[in-house]
Amino acid sequence: MLPSKSQAPYELSGTLRIIPRDTEDPSDPNLELQWNEAGPDEHGRSVLNLIGQGWSRLLVEFEARIDKKTVKKILPTGTLANDTVMVMSVRCAITKVRHAVIMTQDPNDQYLWRGLVDIDRRDMRSRVVVLSMLCRKTDALSEIQGTAKDKNLLIAYSEPVVLQIDEVDRGSRSFVEFKSVDFRHSENPNLKNYPHNFYNLEIRRTGPIVWINSGHRNFHYTYREKASSGYTAALSEMLSLWLGESIWTQCFLAAFGSVSDPENEGDPEIPTDWRGKCLSAFVDRMFPDEPTTHERLMKALELNDSGNPSPGLLALVGAVSQELIKSKDIFESAVRIAENQHRSDQAVEQEESI
Repeated sequence: MLPSKSQAPYELSGTLRIIPRDTEDPSDPNLELQWNEAGPDEHGRSVLNLIGQGWSRLLVEFEARIDKKTVKKILPTGTLANDTVMVMSVRCAITKVRHAVIMTQDPNDQYLWRGLVDIDRRDMRSRVVVLSMLCRKTDALSEIQGTAKDKNLLIAYSEPVVLQIDEVDRGSRSFVEFKSVDFRHSENPNLKNYPHNFYNLEIRRTGPIVWINSGHRNFHYTYREKASSGYTAALSEMLSLWLGESIWTQCFLAAFGSVSDPENEGDPEIPTDWRGKCLSAFVDRMFPDEPTTHERLMKALELNDSGNPSPGLLALVGAVSQELIKSKDIFESAVRIAENQHRSDQAVEQEESI
């Protein structure tokens, strides 16, 4: 169950629970789908990443529960069944689509409701925010202060849950883990000692971790939110270009340095962990004329200068990094988005001047 906390002006209604076993694509019953907790976003909301590709429609079952003590405070007279209704709000910030789902009260447990969220690929993209709200459906005669007495008033609501419905593991994300933390309050000295940095790449045996500094709220917002139009979207594209090229380059140098260590000289094999994915992505593009990935790696090692990458190899790394992230496409997309927004702004100014 996801964590909850009190909300003003009324007690929290309960928590929403995602039930992965009841998440399915009715058009493809054999498609395997599951949710992975990704921690809080820049607004402190719980984020769940959908693991699974190729879906067309998602049916996700939610539960909302309210405890007895809360009911006594917010509903001193009447009953949940007769005087309230639990509504689930489903909205997508990108497409602006909004749905309201009336949840069904459990016949054997008056404090539990269930609702089915129907997400269509054509209507929603990137992220979907789900929130449950307990509302009055009758007017109350009670004169007790601090409670909602009029019909349709909000009595209580749950913590929002963010569903990341589009696969996030693309490119370097297939072996790089992304986490958000405020560098100022981190126990990691590499982060805390550089509170003004935007990100930090930490290389671990289990794989690289990119720490995104949530203390930079504008930067963090631009990184997290995947808008499709406006200047924020153009800035997001440029941010992904910068981060992508930098992370790819650093990961390659770390992986390459591990296999070119003097202790491993001779005939190093392609590692089977994240380093292998990274090295293969680079050397296969650097030396396409070589027949195998292993021979391509050996070719790259020949460009070492006393154990360090030569200027020629570094030039290849930079070129391949840009190719891997498709920097040309990203930049042109950013320019196109900015130009469209500029034309839209000009049109608005012309209308206002008439």
